[in-house]
Amino acid sequence: MRIKKVEIKNFRTLHDVIIDFHNITTFIGPNGSGKSTVLYALDWFFNGSKDGELTEEDATYHHEDEPIEVRVTFNKLTDSDKKALGKYSPQGTEEFTAWKTYSNGREFLSANSKGNPLFNKVKKASDAKSKKAEYAKIRSEHPELDLQDAKTRASIDEQISAWEQSHSDQLEDIPEEVSTSFNGFNGNAAMRNIFNFTLVKADYRASEESEDSRASILGSIIERTVNRSAADEEVQKLYASIKEQRAQIYSDVYGKQLVDLSGKLNSIMESYSAGRTVTIIPEAQEIKPPKTSFGVRAYEGKDETEITKQGHGFQRMLLISALQLLAETSSSEENNGTLCLAIEEPELYQHPIQARTFADVLRILGENENRGIQIMYDTHSPYFLDSQHYDQIYRVIRRHEENTTVNLYNTTEEKVDEKVIEAGFKSVKNSIGKTICNDLASALFSNVVILVEGPSDKAILEEVANRYFASATEFCKYGIQIIMAGGKGNIPKLHAILNNFGIVTLAMFDNDQSKKFDASPVMIEKGKSSKEISKKISDSKAMAKENKHVSRYFGIEGECGDSEWPQSNLYSGNSIFIVEDNLEKFIEHEWSGWEEALCQSRNELGIDNKKNEMTYRLAVQKLSLEACPPKIISFLRFAMNAAKRLV
Repeated sequence: MRIKKVEIKNFRTLHDVIIDFHNITTFIGPNGSGKSTVLYALDWFFNGSKDGELTEEDATYHHEDEPIEVRVTFNKLTDSDKKALGKYSPQGTEEFTAWKTYSNGREFLSANSKGNPLFNKVKKASDAKSKKAEYAKIRSEHPELDLQDAKTRASIDEQISAWEQSHSDQLEDIPEEVSTSFNGFNGNAAMRNIFNFTLVKADYRASEESEDSRASILGSIIERTVNRSAADEEVQKLYASIKEQRAQIYSDVYGKQLVDLSGKLNSIMESYSAGRTVTIIPEAQEIKPPKTSFGVRAYEGKDETEITKQGHGFQRMLLISALQLLAETSSSEENNGTLCLAIEEPELYQHPIQARTFADVLRILGENENRGIQIMYDTHSPYFLDSQHYDQIYRVIRRHEENTTVNLYNTTEEKVDEKVIEAGFKSVKNSIGKTICNDLASALFSNVVILVEGPSDKAILEEVANRYFASATEFCKYGIQIIMAGGKGNIPKLHAILNNFGIVTLAMFDNDQSKKFDASPVMIEKGKSSKEISKKISDSKAMAKENKHVSRYFGIEGECGDSEWPQSNLYSGNSIFIVEDNLEKFIEHEWSGWEEALCQSRNELGIDNKKNEMTYRLAVQKLSLEACPPKIISFLRFAMNAAKRLV
């Protein structure tokens, strides 16, 4: 049983959102955007509010009069899940929906049971007489149902239940209020055994998680690995023996005294009433064997300490170790139901190596469905984002001008492919390894991204930006990143992903004009073999095709002249910068003194490599900024202005 979809209405900053969940679901966004609110909304749905009941203040600003509602749809129901859900998951049902509502100071849980609406009045009948009357009416008006005669309330319910079980194709969702919490759903405690939601907050208290409770990590491990009742029989024998020993002690110590005292009291009573006596005996308090519970203690050498006496890093390491233990021991074959782990900022207090390890553990936990574990977390760390699974990520953004609510951005492989395939590129899935670069995880945290082809482009733009905006941190301050795409053909694919996440994305790429080759006699160089000429023709055609696809993707075919060899210029309001041939040659031609500055930089750094990015950075620092090509400045200013509007 897994969470498939969650609908949240009027819960704090989430006024009306729908979220599709995966085995692993990640939420990212700036501080205060509402990432954790999703986890808190689900915690309220499953476990109630630990800090007290909700109030109108938990409603979205300006919507205090509206009800708060969290609706959860589950799928992948197992046979044991369906058995626990009973009438809420009859034969043929593959999903189950329940929702929790807060309205007018009252919280209540509801669910969709499956049934035939014709039976509604019968089910709701308050007494036997009206139930029989409604049932008889249905039999009379709908003989096609072939309902059998029934004389009692119980037999009527049995007839209706049997009919609905055998006619699942004629059932509809019928909203019904349930008077218990989710863990006690359907009037029994079965839900505890099929779905357990555990939230680990950012202010994680190791003492709570190391307590043996149903909602703690330790409790979850114990439930899945240890048979609590294994020692019960021996403990029962021990306590029975204790009771016998206590009775013997009372007899030895108090026996004669109490007999004498009772006799004296009875002698006095006989003078008032005959035929009745009393006896004074020890009142032994009931000794009940306590339930087996477990705890965790920390040892430094031989010194034992409480977990809370350890540092935050150690406490989080304990959490990592506990979750890894779950990953190694949990199995659906044990029929322990689903454990849903929701973790707020899992990177807190972690050394980078530990953070990477933790991220790997969480992915192992979630990706193997046989473990019966579903993972969700919000994070500020790219370590916890898997670029190849970008469809599992939600970007949560709250703009200042829309201060009360948030926007959630997500995309799918199909949505990305729709854009890139239409432009002439192959599916992103076919080139996922090289297209989805390592920097994508970092880029998803940006307000504005500038996509470039390679490291030299990145080095030059960053150094110009650092000098022009008078601070190396200015780009970071406004959430701007320059990301290498690893080639011109990857730029549209990354652009499609980032754009779907609501990130303003600019692109700079070369038109590679020097690779254009015409095989006419005038263009064929003397001494060139036919093989060399064929390769030049092939490379030229491939580059022209790639240029055309890129121009088509960005919708600038009509603006850039020949789309196979587009004109160097700024397009789409300065968001697309096509460079003449390549950036190095462009700067050499447009920025006076470039070759000399580059030569000096190579000599100073002792680097012979012509494409070394450190030499490019140093060369930019040596040049006059006033002579910098205006198109580069306009391109960077557009990025900065776009970022400032978003902050």
